[in-house]
Amino acid sequence: MLSWGLNRARSLGFSRRLPMFAFLASLCMVASAAVVVAVRMDHTESSEQTGQMASSDATLEQAASGTGWSVKVAQAFNDSNLIVALRWDNETSKVELLDGVRGQVTAQISAAHYPFIVRRNSARELLIADRYQQNPGQEPVHRLLVFDTASRLALKRTLELPKRIDYPVYAPLGVTLSTDERYLFYVTHEIRTHLPECVPTGYASQCDLMSVAIVDLGSAASQPKLRELPVNCGFAALNPSQQDRVVAACHNVGVVMEIDAGGNVVRQENFEPERGFESIQTLARNLVPMSFGFVSAQGQLSAVLEDGTVLSRARDGAVTRTQALPPGKRVALGQIYELPGNKLLIGYDAVGRSDVEGSAIFNHTTGRLERDIPLGGARFVSGSRSGDAHALRSDGKIDAIEVASSARVPVSANARFSPDVQVLIP
Repeated sequence: MLSWGLNRARSLGFSRRLPMFAFLASLCMVASAAVVVAVRMDHTESSEQTGQMASSDATLEQAASGTGWSVKVAQAFNDSNLIVALRWDNETSKVELLDGVRGQVTAQISAAHYPFIVRRNSARELLIADRYQQNPGQEPVHRLLVFDTASRLALKRTLELPKRIDYPVYAPLGVTLSTDERYLFYVTHEIRTHLPECVPTGYASQCDLMSVAIVDLGSAASQPKLRELPVNCGFAALNPSQQDRVVAACHNVGVVMEIDAGGNVVRQENFEPERGFESIQTLARNLVPMSFGFVSAQGQLSAVLEDGTVLSRARDGAVTRTQALPPGKRVALGQIYELPGNKLLIGYDAVGRSDVEGSAIFNHTTGRLERDIPLGGARFVSGSRSGDAHALRSDGKIDAIEVASSARVPVSANARFSPDVQVLIP
């Protein structure tokens, strides 16, 4: 829902002047039925399987339950080679864990709605966030459920995630872990109620108060620290940089910030808004949104714009521009990933289309587009710092992308997700 909804919101007029209030409303208008987020969680070799409920002999038994959540686990459950599927509707979400070797659903976790899901490999944990409301008259609570995959999905602890945005997110849009996996970063949203123009609707663009929240997962009782983002920032893409830092790239203004675990701004770059995309009908016509921020091979804070322009500031203060995409293409929303060797994997589409036409491999050491890999209308592209790259095809099957050769190899003849899968995260 999010990937499709954000693209639809973009085509419906989401721009640098559209406040978050209206953006969220547009997501609600274009939201559809259940969606799946698939996360490869194997500790060994790459494997992708189906996100559908497999027809198998794995019998799920009630293992544990609590306030607004429950876990069912099969006797055969093992976390060495898991694939996780997440479905949600307006009230609930369900996580299905498949054994990638056996091809069986070996566990299910039910939770409330507006989820995100993160795999914390170093601790063998599955982090599931949701918004839970026990009774209609009570205030909903954003929480983080931490499940231990090494102990048959026992709930290790629950943390509050105050002010989290009220819709599902996925990395790098709105949530990520630090490179050492100690810190969880997520985007929060509030209304600046102290401004007269923000009461009662909060519709003016300056009314959105966006922040990056930092949770220390290594602490027994950690309260999130907040770092406020610039006015009109809009939704922020989050990308880990050094061990305990994150790079936040504002969608609506040309600001990239590197923030440490203490909530301090280590450095910030302000790039002037770029112009392009004559055919996009937006409230702020021709202003190109920012899609991603990263630290370049030269140690510079850099940004990727929606049209594939890569911005970096040289030591003399001049802004250098390189192009990471083929002409006439744009970044498919949320589909930029760092690969080993100072490279970026970028899924791209065309203006007016939501399918992914191809993926580009951009080397930010040389500043060159190294490879252009056609995907023929894939649904989603994903990559990771370990070098894995996958494409989710429109028929639900998964291809492994071999970055060195540009080859696409089916993961398995039986690897197929259900037709409504939208997001793939290795």
